[in-house]
Amino acid sequence: MRAPLTYYRHINLANATFDELEQLTQACEPTYFDVIKKAKTKKVKMNGPGKMDSGSFSPLLVPVQTNLMKIIRDYHFEGDKSRQTLKIELRELNVYSTHFHSSLSTFEAQQTLRSLTHVGKGSFSKLRAEALPNKNMLGSLVIIFPTPHEGGVMSLKSRAGHKRSFDPSPETSEPDITHIPSIGYVVLFKDVEHEVAPITSGHRVTLTYGLYAEDDASDRPIPTEEQQVSESISLLANQPAFHDAFAALLENREFLAEGGMLAFGLMHNYSIRNDFNPVYGALKGSDAAVYRTLRALGFDPVLRMYYHEWEPDSVSKTLYGHAAVFDKVVDFSDWRWQEQPEYIDVAEFVTWTHGRFVRRDDLQEDEEFDPFEGDEEVVWVTPVTTFNRKESVFSSPNERFTLTNVAYGDLCLFVGIGKAGERLSYPKVAQYASEDDEDDDEEEESQGSED
Repeated sequence: MRAPLTYYRHINLANATFDELEQLTQACEPTYFDVIKKAKTKKVKMNGPGKMDSGSFSPLLVPVQTNLMKIIRDYHFEGDKSRQTLKIELRELNVYSTHFHSSLSTFEAQQTLRSLTHVGKGSFSKLRAEALPNKNMLGSLVIIFPTPHEGGVMSLKSRAGHKRSFDPSPETSEPDITHIPSIGYVVLFKDVEHEVAPITSGHRVTLTYGLYAEDDASDRPIPTEEQQVSESISLLANQPAFHDAFAALLENREFLAEGGMLAFGLMHNYSIRNDFNPVYGALKGSDAAVYRTLRALGFDPVLRMYYHEWEPDSVSKTLYGHAAVFDKVVDFSDWRWQEQPEYIDVAEFVTWTHGRFVRRDDLQEDEEFDPFEGDEEVVWVTPVTTFNRKESVFSSPNERFTLTNVAYGDLCLFVGIGKAGERLSYPKVAQYASEDDEDDDEEEESQGSED
């Protein structure tokens, strides 16, 4: 007795012919759904896309081997979720076309096909939101292949009422100057409703994956190499909107009319050493969007450690309502605290280590607040976060025993904004270190001449 023969076929969806796409369409299971028409009194059946379950095909495209996983993770896993990992599972293949599937021959299937009223006008999908049967499920990833087609525009609508449409056909169907075809992709989270307009010609082929979040129990620091942003990702999803909004704000002459310093709390966790330079290339998600936008507009945003919390609180007494900003992670134990038996002069330490004083918003109304010469007022666009907190423990003498103190610093992004009409004229924070170094050199030269 012979075993039944099994035939396997493959289609290169980057360069598929019309006949190949037609055969793929016929191999799919037809879908349909009910739509109410004619003053909501008549229910008719409309043709949806062809469907093939994941067990019936095997794609060579593996999202985990592309930038897609990083892009999705960087934008969704912000803040407290930054320690979670992203899991992806293939769900189905869909084909939207102007032709119906004839693979079903049962009487019931034939009757169903005859009852469809949208014959010849192209398959589509009606407005719906993602069903999330698993509490760890975030939504879906839809990949659109570069197959020739017209129509099939995807419309998105959030619960907040924001609307957006995505038409991948111009970008995916026509190779760029490198003659390399590209794919389109959409990530659909649970609060987004979406629909696909009817196809008017050709075939729209998609893969759908389920996205899941899993806790990372290892609590390990994320290596900089893993979080490095690929420069090939030319434009981040929320960058254009932020660029336009920030550019419009700069045009407002009432906004920081005399100029000032803006600060942004970071929304992601990074590997931080004494040198911040590797972190610039590792910025991701909204952090990267802010940094890239500021640079595109001609500004010089910089990463700095912002020391603003202390244990005990009395340690910061000499700061008089200020915080300290450094261009490095500071070791507070590297100071002659034993020479200050009466009180701890943190302000002197900040000056000695070339730090900068900035005014804390929460203490400027305090009775003990006293402005320092050369201090700066900072406007926080996004609040300080503790995802990149560093602490420094140092001891100081007391009358009877030694006190243990702790300084807490958080990595933030700072940028100077010039006054109205001269936005780019603000002294750059990046100049501070070089200015201090020049001062030190001048002191050494003067001392050398005196000797």
